[in-house]
Amino acid sequence: MHVNLLGPLQVQRFGVEIHISAAKQRAVLAALSLNSGQVVPTHQLVDELWEDEPPTSATRTVQTYVYHLRKLLSLGDGQDGDQGRSALLTRSGGYELRLSSATSLDIARFETLVGTARTEFDHDRFAEASHTLKAALDLWRGSAFAGVETGPMLSAVAVRLDRARKSTIELRVDTDLRLGRHHQIVDELYGLTRHEPTHEAFSAKLMQALHRSGRRAEALEVFHLLRTELDRQLGVPPSASVQRVLQEVLQDEPVDVPRQRVVLPVRRPELPEPPALVGRDLELAGLRDALTAPNRGGLRVVEIVGAPGVGTSAFALKAAHELRDHFPGGVVTVDLAGVDGKQDSHAALLRDRLHKAGVPLPPVRDLEELGERFRTWSARGRTLVIADHAHSTCALGALRPGGQDSAMIVVSRLFLPGAVGNVLVELAPLPLAEGVRLLAKLTGEDRVHREPEAAGLIADLCEGVPLALCGVSRWLACHPSWPLSRAVRELQADPRHLTRLWMEGRTFEDSVRSRLHDVPTDSETALNTLATAPSRRLCRGGLSTVLGWAPARSETALHGLTNAHLVDELPTGAFRIRRLVAHALQTVARPSHLVVPQQV
Repeated sequence: MHVNLLGPLQVQRFGVEIHISAAKQRAVLAALSLNSGQVVPTHQLVDELWEDEPPTSATRTVQTYVYHLRKLLSLGDGQDGDQGRSALLTRSGGYELRLSSATSLDIARFETLVGTARTEFDHDRFAEASHTLKAALDLWRGSAFAGVETGPMLSAVAVRLDRARKSTIELRVDTDLRLGRHHQIVDELYGLTRHEPTHEAFSAKLMQALHRSGRRAEALEVFHLLRTELDRQLGVPPSASVQRVLQEVLQDEPVDVPRQRVVLPVRRPELPEPPALVGRDLELAGLRDALTAPNRGGLRVVEIVGAPGVGTSAFALKAAHELRDHFPGGVVTVDLAGVDGKQDSHAALLRDRLHKAGVPLPPVRDLEELGERFRTWSARGRTLVIADHAHSTCALGALRPGGQDSAMIVVSRLFLPGAVGNVLVELAPLPLAEGVRLLAKLTGEDRVHREPEAAGLIADLCEGVPLALCGVSRWLACHPSWPLSRAVRELQADPRHLTRLWMEGRTFEDSVRSRLHDVPTDSETALNTLATAPSRRLCRGGLSTVLGWAPARSETALHGLTNAHLVDELPTGAFRIRRLVAHALQTVARPSHLVVPQQV
């Protein structure tokens, strides 16, 4: 059963409205509903119905009213055995109405919503607070207990509720002013001040809204009308708070509004669809623990690195989908490709990337201002930021979320010293069995099961690189009649074809090309030397001999390659370039850096 008292009495049971015509029965029901779950003494009901002049049969009459209410509302016989239903119970010395839940009474819903809104307001979540306050005020259909004969108890509650409604309106208007909605609320405030000419808060907020709308003369007129009414009705001048607003208008500057305060619309950013992912359970578990384990303190940051095409971005997105419920403030994925923060223009570029990610920020001048505004936006709750394709630390500072227990996942092509301090997740190529499993997931289990040996050869040719496996799967999808063995023959005949297969607009060659953009020229020269060396591997001394470099120069060049995950350092101390990278270099490397190694 639902009882609504914020306006004319309404009673609904199983969606059907029940009309109670007897005035005193309505008062009894209102009193019992206000105290749902508690015993209301009979003498208190008598006082409510007749105050100081109760009839001699008052107690018996109250019993009769309760009896008729019970029948009218079909609330059972009033015994505790009425399981699972609302019930109007007879108790020792009084009566108890059991509503099905706290939300069955509109007054309880109103007070809950207002409490939530005040919390949102205190945490600067003004858009959410405005929405919640509107929902609370929409529950009102008129004056509280309209049409009910109120006695001492209901009258006192009605006064309290009227004050609560006015303070709620004040708070909602304040949130709208902070959200810059002054134009929209002027007409509403004019109506409120006409109805409540001595309500100083309404007049003060109307003055603020008019002033910020460029209607300064009207704002001054509102003050003079308020002063006149206060003097005529109460013989008092406007309060100090209203006088401060007057000074804002006279000085033509809103001194009470923080100048740099930025209030932004709140919405939960949407995530792209989760990618196909296999063989990363251990890494996912470690990342999940790093970002959700209790009592870690401070901002939690995980850096994800790996070789070209290994799936670092896909891994981060998969983690975001698994963790999104842990971050009610939202998951923001930002592509930092081309943004390093070293130029002022990159602040505007990053702001546009944030907008695409679902974070609408106003124009900014530099990264420092962008960071302040993003922290204000993200302070509404735990937020997870995924900074993809990060290649310098300059832009990352602007993306640090402000919400308590928030976190960051930084996906980078290079190790970024000092950028992260919690956990490093380094993704390796998939083992052969996992590569076959990914191929089966993307291509079809039946197709792989029919030719397990060919599937293994494809996974081996792809060297466990998910981007290459995804490209082959898409290629096979375009040739549904091909057996896997034919795909093997095609790839063996032209190994470079594997690096040019694209998935979602990207090839393995693209991945290698982006890594080369971040390494020094000496490192690229060393990489091309490794690609043409016997067995695609060289030790430090061999590289120095081939290129005629001093050992320190070779050391620095190789360090740049390992930092970009373009080569593997073997336990023997030699450096090896993977087969796929060597094939991709034939297209993406600059010819001037190709070196034919001497026999070492």
